[in-house]
Amino acid sequence: CQDQIAAHGGIECVVEALRGHASDSAVQLQALRALCNLAHRNGANSVKIAAAGGIPAVLHSMAAHAEDHDVQLQGCCSLVNLTVDNEANKAAITAAGGVAAVA
Repeated sequence: CQDQIAAHGGIECVVEALRGHASDSAVQLQALRALCNLAHRNGANSVKIAAAGGIPAVLHSMAAHAEDHDVQLQGCCSLVNLTVDNEANKAAITAAGGVAAVA
C-alpha cells in the first residue's frame, strides 16, 4: 500500500498539504502521520519524501506548532522513520536544524 500511494503522487500531495496549510494544526497532524506511515520500514519512500522537500516541511510544521503535543509526536515519528538506514536523510535533518527541533 505504501508503494502504491507513492507511485500515484501521494508523497508529493502530503508534502504540499504541509506547505499549503501551515497554520492548520489538524492538517499538519494528519500529514505528518501520513509521512510517518509512508516512511515506516520503506527506504525508497524515505528517499522520495526527502526529494519532495519533506524534511524542511516536517521541521517547519514542528516549529510552527511547537505547543501541539500531537504534531510534535508525529513530526518526531516522521523524522525517525526518515533516518532508518539513510545517512543522507540523517545529514539533511541535522543540517536543517532537526536536532534542535526535537531537543
